[in-house]
Amino acid sequence: MELNDPRKPIVGGQDPRRIFPYEPALDGLRAIALIGISGYHANIPWLNGGFLGVDLFFVLSGYLITRLMLAEWQGTHRIELVAFWERRIRRLFPGMLFLLAGIVGYAWWLANPALLARMRGDLLSTLFYFNNWWQIARGQSYFEDFAGVSPLHHAWSLSIEEQCYLVLPLFVLFVLKRGKSIVSLFGLLLAGAVVSAVWTAWLHGPISDPSRVYYGTDTRSQEVLMGAALACAFQLGWLPGVALRRYWGLIGGGAGVVLLSVWILSSDASSWLYEGGFFLVSILASVVIAAVSQPAPNRLARLLSIRPIAWLGRISYGFYLWHLVVYLVLTRAATGLQGPALVALRFGATLLMATFSFYVIEQPIRRGALSRRALVVGLLVSSLSLASLAWLATEPRVKPTSIAIGDSLLSPFNGGSMAKGGEGGEETRVLLVGDSIAWSLGNGFLPSFERGTGLEVVNRAMPGCGLAHGPIREHGRESAGNIGSKCEEWPEHWRRYVSEIEPDLVVILVGGWDVYDRQVDGEWLPFGGPRHDQYLKGLLRKATNTFQDAGVPVVWLSTPYYNPEAPASVLPPLISERWRTDHFNALLGEEITSGGSNLYWLDLAEFVCPDTRCLTQYEGGDWRTDGTHFSTLGAQSVGRWLAPQLRDIRRQSLLKANSEGQGESGS
Repeated sequence: MELNDPRKPIVGGQDPRRIFPYEPALDGLRAIALIGISGYHANIPWLNGGFLGVDLFFVLSGYLITRLMLAEWQGTHRIELVAFWERRIRRLFPGMLFLLAGIVGYAWWLANPALLARMRGDLLSTLFYFNNWWQIARGQSYFEDFAGVSPLHHAWSLSIEEQCYLVLPLFVLFVLKRGKSIVSLFGLLLAGAVVSAVWTAWLHGPISDPSRVYYGTDTRSQEVLMGAALACAFQLGWLPGVALRRYWGLIGGGAGVVLLSVWILSSDASSWLYEGGFFLVSILASVVIAAVSQPAPNRLARLLSIRPIAWLGRISYGFYLWHLVVYLVLTRAATGLQGPALVALRFGATLLMATFSFYVIEQPIRRGALSRRALVVGLLVSSLSLASLAWLATEPRVKPTSIAIGDSLLSPFNGGSMAKGGEGGEETRVLLVGDSIAWSLGNGFLPSFERGTGLEVVNRAMPGCGLAHGPIREHGRESAGNIGSKCEEWPEHWRRYVSEIEPDLVVILVGGWDVYDRQVDGEWLPFGGPRHDQYLKGLLRKATNTFQDAGVPVVWLSTPYYNPEAPASVLPPLISERWRTDHFNALLGEEITSGGSNLYWLDLAEFVCPDTRCLTQYEGGDWRTDGTHFSTLGAQSVGRWLAPQLRDIRRQSLLKANSEGQGESGS
C-alpha cells in the first residue's frame, strides 16, 4: 500500500496528518475554487458562475472528512467523535473568531447605519453556525443586494459545512455500527445526494428568487454527500490508480475543463443549476478530486501542486473569510480606483489578512497550542464576549429625533408599519408602495409622523421588487432579477392594499429595478430602446390604473440619482449611470402628462439632488449612506418636504371631487 494511499487505516487516537501526508494538489483545488468565488464577488465578467467554487469546496469537504472517518474505522472499528469535532474546532473556530472580532469593529466604526440592525443577526447566526437559515428566514437574496452587502454575506456556506460536520459523522458511525458495510454506506450517501438534488429541482419551481434553494442545508447537502460517497469508493478500491496511471490526468483534466466552462458560461440566472446542475457540478468536482488524489502522480496533480497555487489553497479559509470585508472597506469611492487596479488592491489586502490569520491565529491553535480544556474554556469565553460585543456594536446609533414637519413638532414613537398624524379633525390616510428605496423612506420617517400632520402613513413597499420582472442584464452579465418574494404579483398586492387600507392617497416610488436590460417573453429588451420603453410605459400605466380604477388619487415621486461616491456604496456600475435615471423619469413624466385626473407628480429627484448634485448630509448625518436607501435622518428630511405637499394634494383632490359632484347634480 502506497504511503499516500487513501485506504491506509488510522489507529485510534492518531493525528490523521501523520497518516495522510500533505497533498498539495488538493490545496491547489481550493485555490481554484477561491479564485472563482472572489472573482464572482468582484464582478469579473468572465466569472459569472464563479460562485460555483463553493460547490467544489463542499465536495472536497465531504470527501476529506469521510476519508478520515473510514480510515479510522478500518483501523479500530471506532470513530472517536470528540476527537473529530475537536480537530474541526481547532481548524475553523480561531479564524472565524478573529474575523468576527474584526467585523464587530467594522460595525462600530465603519458600517452603514442602515446595515446595523441586520448585522446583529448576521454576527450571531455566523457565530453559532446557522447563518444560512437566518438568511432564508429574513428573505435575503445571495445574488442581488442594493441595500449594501453585509460583510457576512458569504457565511452561509460555512454554516452548512459545520452543520454537515455535526451530522455526517453521526450518520456514518450509526450505519457502520449497525454492521452495515462501506458498500451500504456508499449507497446510502449516493441516494441521499440524489434525493437532495431532486428536492432542489422540485423546490426551485415555484420560487422566483433561488436563494432559498441556494442557502438550504437540505438542498446543498448533495455536494457534501457526493464527496462522502467518493471517499467510500476510494476506501473500497473501486477507483483503480496504477492501472489507469497514464489516464487519470487526462480524465481529471477533461472534467476540470468542463467544470471551468460551467463557471464561465453560467450565471446566477441559470435555472438549470437548480434542476440537476448542482448535481452535475458535484460529479465533475468528484472526478477532478479523484484524479488528483491517486497514489500514482499525474500531470493534473503536478499542475495543481505548483507551490504558489498550493500555498494559496492552504490559506484559502482565511482568504474566504476576509475577502468580502476587504471588498466593502476598499470601495471605489474610498480608493479612487476601479477595474483591474481595484481588484488587485483588494486581492493583495485580502492576501495579507489571510496570511496573518493563517500563521498567527489559525496554525498555532490547530497544532495544539491550547490544551483541550483551555480550548473549550477559551471558545466559550470568546463566543460569549463576541456575542455581547456584537449586540452592543450593532445597536442603532441614530435615533429618531424631534423634527419639524410643516408647522408641527413631531416626536418619536415606537411605530410599526403605520404612522398616524393629527389630533381631532379628519386624517388623510396615505399608502406608500414601491421598492426598497420607498421602504427605507417610509421606514425612516414613520416614527416621526405621530402628531400634528393630519397624515396617517401605511408603508407597504416591497424591498427587492420593481415594476418589471424577469432576468436582467448588466454589461453582458445576466442575473435573476428582482430579489423580493413574488415581485411579479405587485398588482394583486396593491389591489388588496386598497381594499384593506382604504387610502385617501397613494404614493409610488420605484426605479432602481427598472433601469436594466430585461428579458421579456424570452427576448432581451435593451433599456432605452423603443421596445423596452413600450414595455415600461405599459407597466407605469398599469401601476397608475391599479389605484385610479379604485378612485384613489396617485402621487408619483421621481427617482433620485444613485450616488456611487457614498461612504458605504456597493452600487453596481450600471445603476449609477445617470442617463438611465433621467430616461426613467422622462417616461414617468410622459405617464403623468397622459394619465388623466387625480394623478400627481412630486419631484423627489430635484429635492435630493438639486441641480444634479446629490445631497449627502443632513444635520450632520448621512442622507443615503449606501448611495441608494434613505437613512433615518434623510427620510425625516424628505418627510418635512413631503408632508405639506401631500396635504395640499389631498385638498385638491377633495375640491376636484366636490366640483365634479356638483357638476353632476347640476346637470
